[in-house]
Amino acid sequence: LTDNIDNPEKVRQNVIEVALDYLACGLDPAKSTIFIQSQIPELCELSFYYMDLVTVSRLQRNPTVKTEIQMRNFETSIPVGFFTYPISQAADITAFKATTVPVGEDQLPMIEQTREIVHKFNTVYGETLVEPDVLLPENQACLRLPGVDGKAKMSKSLGNCIELSDSADYVSNKIIRKMKEYKRKFRERDEVTKMKISNSLRNRTKSATHRQAISQGLKNYWEGVPSQNNAKENSQNNG
Repeated sequence: LTDNIDNPEKVRQNVIEVALDYLACGLDPAKSTIFIQSQIPELCELSFYYMDLVTVSRLQRNPTVKTEIQMRNFETSIPVGFFTYPISQAADITAFKATTVPVGEDQLPMIEQTREIVHKFNTVYGETLVEPDVLLPENQACLRLPGVDGKAKMSKSLGNCIELSDSADYVSNKIIRKMKEYKRKFRERDEVTKMKISNSLRNRTKSATHRQAISQGLKNYWEGVPSQNNAKENSQNNG
């Protein structure tokens, strides 16, 4: 809901897909209670209580929130529900007295914010809430899964993740397509960088001879062709 409020059909479909993913991962409904967050009004109520324990500046300093805002290009058009997501997440965790929260590396600031809320609440109202610990993956590669498009984080909402329901062929095509896009963007950026460096060096000299030498030297460098001086040095060293 925090970033799909204008697409209720997508939200409804996501509920079904997440439930299917849970079951596919092996969660046993006989042991684990699977429910829809928005159907538990107490979670919303608890979030509102916690909002009085957190300042706007503290939310703005949350590294995960800042990264998510940049990735979604929200800038100044940040939905309030999205901005206060760390508070909502704290309610999700503390309402059920969770002692350990399995997360990826990027979620550490979120859990730290939950711990701050718990500490402040308990300081004001007495020992009531459980301060949760973090459980990180032992596998270093799983600490932060990069997106198939080369971005820092794999995310369903960014469309750069591998779904559990994806076929092997679909996953292969998705990765190949994204890598081609990434290489194209890299080449375009590389051309711009070349132009900036070339212009900067040429503008530093008034001599036409020097400018010509710089241009030729840069051309050799970008094309991977050694200059005559380097060729002479290599020849002398080999001799």
